[in-house]
Amino acid sequence: MIVTYDATGSATGQGSGVFVNKNGLVLTNAHVLEDAYSAEVISDLGTFDRITIVYRDQTRDLALIQLKTDQASPISFASDPNYRPGDRVIAIGNPLGLEKTVSDGLISGIRLTNDGVELIQTTVPISPGSSGGVLLNTSGELIGITSSTFKAGQNINFAISLRTILAFLSDYKNQLATATPEQLKPARESVWYHVLLKWVGAISQFIIGMIFSDRFYYTFLLLVFLLISACYIVYWSLRGLWLLLTYPFRKAKEYRAANTYEYAFGSTPSRTLSSDASASGGKERFADDEDILEDEQK
Repeated sequence: MIVTYDATGSATGQGSGVFVNKNGLVLTNAHVLEDAYSAEVISDLGTFDRITIVYRDQTRDLALIQLKTDQASPISFASDPNYRPGDRVIAIGNPLGLEKTVSDGLISGIRLTNDGVELIQTTVPISPGSSGGVLLNTSGELIGITSSTFKAGQNINFAISLRTILAFLSDYKNQLATATPEQLKPARESVWYHVLLKWVGAISQFIIGMIFSDRFYYTFLLLVFLLISACYIVYWSLRGLWLLLTYPFRKAKEYRAANTYEYAFGSTPSRTLSSDASASGGKERFADDEDILEDEQK
């Protein structure tokens, strides 16, 4: 199963895929990886959270991704691509995240798009998550990759045919030397400002929904409460941050003030009463202060 994520680390889609060689090359639909910021592959070999898109063709809706393994079990391709309407086929995929779901049906027809892409129309059910799954003949050989369904009709589903797949793989081999691999980010990795924008959008959507609801009065009170709470939190957060940032400077200022005082007076003046304090009519005179005055008069 292939799971894709956006730049906020949220899952945006899922699909299926199949190993085409033992060195970890996986074939899937190109639309499964569309707009993926990161992705992971869950298989019997374990979970791979670093994905490289080595080649993709939007017209054929096919893509190849590379995983770091050399123990994969590749699918067998049908030796005879002459599949016909009425043939029984089997599909294996992960519809709605239900891994390794097996279903069967018939080939309804062989279709050719305006771009020359051959499709197999089939009655095999295809749901979201089935894209990139395998379509097999009764011998268990690959004859197609399940890709889409026609919702307006009943049981009208499509798979990309083996002939199209073989042409796609041939193009990949021919362009292997010039192809530029695309390394996706590790699965669930996020960008902080995308996460922030996501939350802002969600909150804005909630507020707009509340404003246009039938209970506008309660919504107004809620908005006032949220605004006051936000201002309170911002004020105390900024105040605490300011005190934290200015703490070293305030301590340095106090230290310099203490040193200046000691330099001016020699030492911290003691508040010791002179011995003749009681004889001077009860007037208290401080010994150190008196000495300082005498020195100044001299």
